[in-house]
Amino acid sequence: MFAGLARFRLQQRLGRILCSSGPGAHALCGVILVLIVAAAGVSHASDNWDTVGYVASMYAAEGHRGDDLRDETYADIKKSVDAHSYQNIIGTNDYQTEVYRDAEALRQQLPFYSIRIAYIETARLFVSLGTTHTGALRYTAIFYGGLCVLMILAILAATGLPATLCIPVSITAGLLPLVQLNTPDVVAAAASLAVLYLLIQNRHLWGLAFVVALPFIRTDFVLLSIIVACYVGIVNRKIVLPLASAAASVAVLEWIDISHGNYGYLTILNFTFFHLTPYPADMAISPNPGDYVRLYLRATAEFITLPIFYIYVIGSIAALVLRKINESFLRLSNTYLIGVVFLIAHFMLFPAYFPRYFFFVKVMDFLVLAALCASGVRILWPETRPGHARVAG
Repeated sequence: MFAGLARFRLQQRLGRILCSSGPGAHALCGVILVLIVAAAGVSHASDNWDTVGYVASMYAAEGHRGDDLRDETYADIKKSVDAHSYQNIIGTNDYQTEVYRDAEALRQQLPFYSIRIAYIETARLFVSLGTTHTGALRYTAIFYGGLCVLMILAILAATGLPATLCIPVSITAGLLPLVQLNTPDVVAAAASLAVLYLLIQNRHLWGLAFVVALPFIRTDFVLLSIIVACYVGIVNRKIVLPLASAAASVAVLEWIDISHGNYGYLTILNFTFFHLTPYPADMAISPNPGDYVRLYLRATAEFITLPIFYIYVIGSIAALVLRKINESFLRLSNTYLIGVVFLIAHFMLFPAYFPRYFFFVKVMDFLVLAALCASGVRILWPETRPGHARVAG
């Protein structure tokens, strides 16, 4: 009897911790989710072909060139992945095979990858600790995956939502597949969530300062820098600092593009959608407007058939409703709508929906829906509100 009572009380206490938004719940959920992220990143790493570009970029930063760069890159990958993954990396199509064979082809891929400065430099820090370059990419993904967890918990605390939402929201939004990829998208996700947290906390000056660094992570995230600057300018009705922040972000972008030999927007667009060539430096740009019109029509038709499109629509409607409930939910809704504007702007410039680009938008979408549900519960059942005292009849 006493054992059953003790077990019941333990379950009650654990339930109160998990359903609260206090520090105990945040710590417990954070530890659980970080362990899940680390396990996913280590045991189920997806050594995609981008591994070649980022490993080569690290070796190039260390001074390797020509055949030496190619040999070091593929030797590092070979000793870091299994035989099946290595074969997939070096030769599933003519493009990959040619990059593997010709050092010049590999060199011409570097401008696509070396511009992800924050990702590459973080990975090089792990290399300095003794891991392989390929292994460093995995540890970098796990590290920033952990930062994503911390930022989601911080947003939950700032909005008064239960800490337990962190686990289902993170997993549903795709955090585990994100940390399994050797790409800078998890870095961009952590940074974007940090920016939105600063906005929710009304720390607009810090937000303006932070977004200047976004192009160091992904150059296309200069769009988010500009959108955040516009938001802060509208909210505060001041334009000088937001304009300076946006201008500084664009200046950083230009410096990165020039210093790393970026091929430019049209080359990237043609390379991605029209002609995957191992020699992009000499690639011809399509002069036919019809090619681009058909690309955008096809991409739009594909996007609106995805279930996530309708989840975004529902989330946007929920955000407009949520804005009227209280101040913290107003800022939560605003930050989600910033994410939606970023998604639309990104799609207009790069007509494809890759979920890994928009992890932070999905997180904010699910949080908005959760906040609206929580508000509905409190309206229908007032006794669930914090501090509500039940009156005996």
